[in-house]
Amino acid sequence: MKNFHWSGLSLVAALALVPMPGHAATTASGTVSISGALTSFQSALSPYYTSGNGSLNGTPLAIDSGLPPVVYAGGDSTLYPQSQTVSLAAGTTSVQFEYTDGIGATANPNRVSFLAASPANVAVGDTFKIGTLTYTNGFWYPFASIGLTITTHSSVAALDNHSFVGNIIVKVSSPVPFDPNDYEANADYFYLQDANGPLASLGSVRVYEQSFQPPSHPGNTGSVDLYAQIGSLIPKRFDNPSAGAFLSNSLDPITASVPEPATYMLLAAGLSLVGMLAKRRHH
Repeated sequence: MKNFHWSGLSLVAALALVPMPGHAATTASGTVSISGALTSFQSALSPYYTSGNGSLNGTPLAIDSGLPPVVYAGGDSTLYPQSQTVSLAAGTTSVQFEYTDGIGATANPNRVSFLAASPANVAVGDTFKIGTLTYTNGFWYPFASIGLTITTHSSVAALDNHSFVGNIIVKVSSPVPFDPNDYEANADYFYLQDANGPLASLGSVRVYEQSFQPPSHPGNTGSVDLYAQIGSLIPKRFDNPSAGAFLSNSLDPITASVPEPATYMLLAAGLSLVGMLAKRRHH
């Protein structure tokens, strides 16, 4: 019986390897190219100017009076009016946004861009690079929501016309207490969301501020590759952060480290001089 048991098992295993009628013997594969674009822009505006003072690609943003003001949960309880949603021209791959209130914002704007990946040979089930996102962490900006659509193109039907439709959410980090040497806590960041909400499994991408740099001084522009999987087009991970970018598992601001008592006293004294600049950081 023992020999019969093993021979029967071997026969079952052998039959499992034989393609059954109507089933493909191999997984579909082929060359996949990517197209992608930024499709819309919506943000918070400064609460200090009731007419709105943000700009997108040099064009003023108007307040949407139909939307309630929002509170940015980053150490700041101020209400921020929301801008109108601006539809971007077809094929837009880069946006620039800043405050225009005359205190330095226009000298250090924020930028977000998407660069589609080069064509690659892909099989169904593969996780592959679909593009690179780059963020310049400019002058303090509460948050922005930037529409993003990415689509695959292939002569293989199983790989063609798969899309990701979602948003890049850019948020400022305002740690309390403020410590200029806590580079990671001061880094602003972005993450992705789709129709179901934030893609928490990807984590977020942080980019150092211009004025609060680690000793290596990597700068306040950082890039990261985005990898996805067919079906439809499912973002799977951020990878290969470069220049001023680093990755975090969290979608929330990084908790500021607690200073030593002597350091805290110095910081408290400095806050009286920093005033507005501690709240609306110059980069």
